[in-house]
Amino acid sequence: MTNTGSIVESESTVPMKTLCILCPASDVMNALLSNEESRTELSHCLLSCVNYKISESILRVTRHLIVKVSNYFYRTDLHVLVDILLRHVQDLEPKSKLRLDVFRTLLCVISKSNWADVGTYRIVDIVDTMEDLSVQSGYEDAARCVKLLRTWL
Repeated sequence: MTNTGSIVESESTVPMKTLCILCPASDVMNALLSNEESRTELSHCLLSCVNYKISESILRVTRHLIVKVSNYFYRTDLHVLVDILLRHVQDLEPKSKLRLDVFRTLLCVISKSNWADVGTYRIVDIVDTMEDLSVQSGYEDAARCVKLLRTWL
């Protein structure tokens, strides 16, 4: 086992960095999704990357997986993803393109994943964040999202 920062990877698996830069349209992605062990590895890799090495490509891969397989993340992993995305939306600079990508990924989690099926985790925090964003330029979808989320409260 090698330790790369706080991420531990086994010698027999694809390196985490390689998983995190995969092109969503590639055959490699489909192969990873077809195997439960690889799927779990990719899920944990994405969570680590979204948390520690957030980038537009990591967020794009995350959105692609959610759209492709709505129940891709296990419930606890989905909760961790929501926590991370909320933190990034709140911490990143308001005019940052990366913040807008994080916002889009959070919208994807809410609308395309099994988030609503597993208890609408942190819905009050999400509504509060969306309300704050709805008055900012570039976040027009936040107002519509707030209306929808309020029906679940």
